[in-house]
Amino acid sequence: MPAKLLFTVVGFNMLFVIFLAGVVITYFRPNRFGTMASLFLGWLAGFVDLNSTEPQFVVLLLLAFGFFIGFVMPQKVWKHALLLGAFVPLGQFMWIIATDHWGTIVPEGFGALIAFLPAFGGSYLGQFIAGSHRARFGSAGSSITNNKGA
Repeated sequence: MPAKLLFTVVGFNMLFVIFLAGVVITYFRPNRFGTMASLFLGWLAGFVDLNSTEPQFVVLLLLAFGFFIGFVMPQKVWKHALLLGAFVPLGQFMWIIATDHWGTIVPEGFGALIAFLPAFGGSYLGQFIAGSHRARFGSAGSSITNNKGA
């Protein structure tokens, strides 16, 4: 089986398994929602990165996912950003090992570590916006549900 097909099959099935595990874990421990969302969305970004040739879409995904996770779960945002951004370089290193393309370890392997920048940037932006809403409306969720800001 070609490595690309194997990575696609395993990656997609792992997304499904992580989703199901996230549903079960969130049901029994709702306080783990941020961790499970970061895990699933990070894996999704890593999966998309392995199947795309351009980095812009993955950067946008990490920025947007980080923002929403940082807004919803503003406490310990750095842990969510680490988990969110870790799967892009992890996927690249696994791809390099599986395909034996050691010549690309610096540009693609270590270059993928840049994925932490949009993950952290989006997460801290979401935390900042949540804190700003908390200061004005009492809680981040109240501005959304009560629609006081509109």
